[in-house]
Amino acid sequence: MMRSRRTSAGGDNHRNGYSGTPDFENGVIVKQRKELQLLVSELRERDTELNELVNSHQKQLSNWEADRKRLIVLEEKLRQKDQELQEKNGQLKSAMSRLEESVKQSEERALQVQELQKQQDRLQDESAGLRGTCEELEDTNYQLDRRLRETSAQLVQVETRAGQLEQDVHTAAQNLHQLLHRLKASDASRKELQSQQEEQRQENEQLRAEIRKLAGESRDLLRVNEKLQQQTEQLQKDCQLAAERERRKDELVQSQRLKQERTDAELQQLRGCTNECRWTWPR
Repeated sequence: MMRSRRTSAGGDNHRNGYSGTPDFENGVIVKQRKELQLLVSELRERDTELNELVNSHQKQLSNWEADRKRLIVLEEKLRQKDQELQEKNGQLKSAMSRLEESVKQSEERALQVQELQKQQDRLQDESAGLRGTCEELEDTNYQLDRRLRETSAQLVQVETRAGQLEQDVHTAAQNLHQLLHRLKASDASRKELQSQQEEQRQENEQLRAEIRKLAGESRDLLRVNEKLQQQTEQLQKDCQLAAERERRKDELVQSQRLKQERTDAELQQLRGCTNECRWTWPR
C-alpha cells in the first residue's frame, strides 16, 4: 500500500509538472558538499596557522628562557665583578695608607739626616778650632823648648809650664780624638740614614707602581661593570619586548581559537541543517 501511495504521489507530481526533484536535491547536496569542502579547507588552513603560531610561541618561549638564563649568568658575573671591585678598592686604600705612612717616615728620616748634618758641621767646626789650638800649642811648645835651651835659669818655670802645656796638648789631643770618633760615628749614622732613605724611596716607588696598577685594574673593572650593566639593561628591554610579543601572540591565539569555535559551531549547525534537509526532503 505504501508503494502504491508513493507511486500515485509520484504520478501526481509528474502530472503537476514537478519532474526535476532529484536534480534539485543533487544540486543542493553538491553545493553543500562544496561549502563543506571550503569550510574544511579553511579549517585546515586555520589549523595550520594555529600550529605555526603555537610553534612560534614555543620557540619564543625557548628564546625567552635562554635570555632569562643568560641574564641570570650576567647578573652573577656583575655581582662577582662588584665584589672584585670592592676588594681592589680596599687594596688601593691600604696601599694609599701605606704610602702615606712611608712618606711620613721618609720626611722624619730626612729631618733626622738634616739634624745629623748640622751636628756634623758643628763637630767639624769644633775640630777645626781644636786643630788651630793644637797648632798654637805646638808653636808655643817649640818656643818654650827653644827658650829652655837658651835659658837654663828659668828651667823650673819652663818645665812646669811645659808640663802644663803638654797636659793641655794631651787633653786637646784626647778631645780631638773624641771629636774624631764622634765625627766618624756621625758619618756612619748619616750613611746608614741615607741608605735607609734610599730603601724607603725604592719602597715608595714600588708602592706607587702598585697603586698605579691597582688604579688601572679598577678602571678596567669599572669599564667591564658598565658594559655588563648595559647588557643587563638591554636584556631586560628584550625580555619586556618578548613578553609583550608573547602577550599579543596569546591574544591572537585566543582570537583564532574563538574564530575556530565559531566556525565549528557554524559547521555543526550547517551539518544539522544538512541532515534535516536529507531527512525532511521528499524522496
